[in-house]
Amino acid sequence: MITASVFIVTQNSAPYLRACLESLRAQSLGDFELIVVDNASSDNTVDLIRHAYPEAQVLANNYNLGFANAHNLALTLARGRYVILLDPSAALPPDLLQSAVKSMEKVLDAGIGGALLQDRHGQTLLSAQLFPSLFNEILALADLSASHFWGRFVRFGANPAEAAAVDCLPCGFTILRRSLLTEIRLFDSRFFMYYGMVDLCRRIHDADFKVYYWPDLQVTLLGDARAGTRVDGDKLLALWRMRSQLLYYQKWHGVLYAQLVKALAQNCYRFKAWRNGRRAPNAAAEARLMVQLWRQAWQETKGGLISPPQPW
Repeated sequence: MITASVFIVTQNSAPYLRACLESLRAQSLGDFELIVVDNASSDNTVDLIRHAYPEAQVLANNYNLGFANAHNLALTLARGRYVILLDPSAALPPDLLQSAVKSMEKVLDAGIGGALLQDRHGQTLLSAQLFPSLFNEILALADLSASHFWGRFVRFGANPAEAAAVDCLPCGFTILRRSLLTEIRLFDSRFFMYYGMVDLCRRIHDADFKVYYWPDLQVTLLGDARAGTRVDGDKLLALWRMRSQLLYYQKWHGVLYAQLVKALAQNCYRFKAWRNGRRAPNAAAEARLMVQLWRQAWQETKGGLISPPQPW
């Protein structure tokens, strides 16, 4: 068994992918494999991978499997003791994979570990967070989640310069124990996009392992690797997020909690539509659209009970 299996899920990721592959090529860790699952890219993503990294295993899908199913497909081919989930826009320092493996081997109760994420300008990105809750939803709807004071109730609340056990990690870079995944599986296939990592971290906690944030592991995200998925614009992305929110809250808190989140969001957007009625008609129209999308998401998921048919 090799040390690590690196998974990358792509869709129209060519603008950033070459830098990611070059940083993998430069890694000091010698025994790892790369498995790429492409979700029906319309650009030259697949050709770029096969040319720049010919030893990679590439699974080119005819349609978009989504985030969860694509990673689950990669897991069926993995041979590593550790599984590393990597964003296609990530650029890694040469010792990153080796350092991540050492951290997992040193901290035996770590089920998953994450890195300090930075943008191309060196600004720190959200690298760990608390589990979603009704209170967090209120802060987001009130546009308070980015503030210095209220934002600490969304972020994990610890010093970002210090390693810590946290609730959950964002996507970007994570390392997991393969042995744990045989017990709890990887992603819940119902989460086509969004909330899949949050759900995974909850299941890791339930399996009596911990989720760790290690700021000495630093990863640069060069851009929005999901930009290529925005074929139908932000409306479709918003609908995907709402569907996943309802699935998540119903799964972990029950249907009444999911209904409360929906009602809270709809009433907040109704208020925004009323407030902006004449002075900001575009903002009012957007708020009314959000009310409609929440209704659609509720109907399509039957209150967070099912995932709509795929591909979406």
